[in-house]
Formats: sequence, structure tokens, C-alpha cells
Amino acid sequence: MPMGGGIHRINSWPDWRGPSIEPLFGPTYKGVAVDRALSDAIVKCIIETAAYHLEAIEDFSEPSMPLGAAQDLLKAGHDTVAVMQPGGWKSANVLAHYLEHVEHNAWQ
Repeated sequence: MPMGGGIHRINSWPDWRGPSIEPLFGPTYKGVAVDRALSDAIVKCIIETAAYHLEAIEDFSEPSMPLGAAQDLLKAGHDTVAVMQPGGWKSANVLAHYLEHVEHNAWQ
């Protein structure tokens, strides 16, 4: 893995992992990049760990990520069907129910 400060590591990551590795972020094994995307479970663990260290763990909940993504997609102009598919919602009514309880009303 690239050495140095945080920004240097981020900037040098694509060069370090090499052009043959397709996922932007993936696991490493014994200091070598692996051509595989991070699993959902690993991403969740990374986010939970970061939230814990930022003392924001009480603000993190499993539904908060899909709801945040739904808000972002709606604000970006995507239609309801495009929002429902990645969030796993089968009904626009269920999506609307969840979004009516969020801090910012993305429907406006």
C-alpha cells in the first residue's frame, strides 16, 4: 500500500493497485491488490467503524444508508422506479412512507 499521509495515499491508490484491477476499492492480500470489489458486509463494517470513531454511531442505522441514497437519487431527478430498485422497495407507497419521516423532504 502507498506510504505517506492520507491525501498522498488516496492520490496514489489508482497507480498502486494497477490498471488491471477494475474495482476502484477492493481488498488487499499480503500487500497486493485483489481484483474483487469489497463485499456489502465489509463496506457496512467500514462505515460503522468510521461512525464509531467519529462518535456518530447513534446516528447510524441500517436503513439510513438506503434512505439517504433514495433522497440523493430523488434530488438528482431520478424517477421513483429508479429509486425503488436499488433500495429494494416493491411499492412507491412504502418508499413514500420511509421518506416522509426523514429530516429533509426530498419530494419537494
